[in-house]
Amino acid sequence: MSLTDEFDQKPMLISVVPFSMLKSHVGQNVENQVNTRLPSHKVAIFLTSRHPQVHLAKSYLITHFKLSKREVEICEHFVQGLDIAQISTQCGMTLSTVRTYFKHIFAKVDCNSQAELMRILLSYSSSFQYIH
Repeated sequence: MSLTDEFDQKPMLISVVPFSMLKSHVGQNVENQVNTRLPSHKVAIFLTSRHPQVHLAKSYLITHFKLSKREVEICEHFVQGLDIAQISTQCGMTLSTVRTYFKHIFAKVDCNSQAELMRILLSYSSSFQYIH
């Protein structure tokens, strides 16, 4: 269900999820506490922005894939939905330089396309993924 924030008119999203679908994401101690206090029919309700900010696990990307801080910055812009031209403007680089950075990122992450890079980067993000 889509809502609008009355103050800044940004679209918001309500997600209602059966608690049983979240059990794999809840720690055992929390799950036991919740199960003892709530009736058997439970749901989780999330209110998020329609287009949430994605937060990458920067230190992990740097240590695991050996990405430079500049490469991580480019990845952050990329997962926020910026295209190569917008990244070049945002970072104050030429298109050619951004393309070169992407080639280096592809090699380090071992992928061959922007779609594959996006999938990999999103798997190292901490943002809430709403359920369709």
